[in-house]
Amino acid sequence: APAFRSLVKRAFSQRRKQLRTVLRGQLPDERLASAWQRMGFAPDVRAETLSPETFAQLLHALEPIG
Repeated sequence: APAFRSLVKRAFSQRRKQLRTVLRGQLPDERLASAWQRMGFAPDVRAETLSPETFAQLLHALEPIG
């Protein structure tokens, strides 16, 4: 739960910003690109458009592979 809370807090830390832009400082671009592709997100998706369930799926998609 702490990782979920941290992701959501970061996602909403900068109002009206694209989610990928907000997370870019904390995660490698390759990991973000991979998660965006797996989630089927548009490049300009914003935090306020995602459900709590989608945030949980995103957290899983952002986990390092291997």
